Amino acid sequence: MKEVVVVDLITTVKFFLLDVDKPQDDRMLASCQVTDWEQLGGWVQLVHVNPNCRRQGYGRLLLQEMLAYAREADKTGLGLAVRKHNKAAYQLYKSLGFVGCYVHGQDIIMTIHLGHQEGGQGSG
Repeated sequence: MKEVVVVDLITTVKFFLLDVDKPQDDRMLASCQVTDWEQLGGWVQLVHVNPNCRRQGYGRLLLQEMLAYAREADKTGLGLAVRKHNKAAYQLYKSLGFVGCYVHGQDIIMTIHLGHQEGGQGSG
């Protein structure tokens, strides 16, 4: 079974790992890091999917778990930067609710609002 593991490196950084499929297989499928950012809630960086595992839904699974974790942690939103030429990643982020805000050099800056209802429950 695949499992997303959250590693609390320091209080302001969370590292998400999509673990290996089989114990004898030592490759990590996907990972990303989220850093606290007071202005928005968090900044997603270092998103990586093992090249041999791309286009199989692992990046989506990892990011969905990361978004659920961010909502549970009462983050108001998240931001990220994606290279303009990385159309697959851009489409993935867009399909998860991230919206392109502006272009900065070779990057498209995207954000997602993680609205909260009373009681800290994420509304989407």
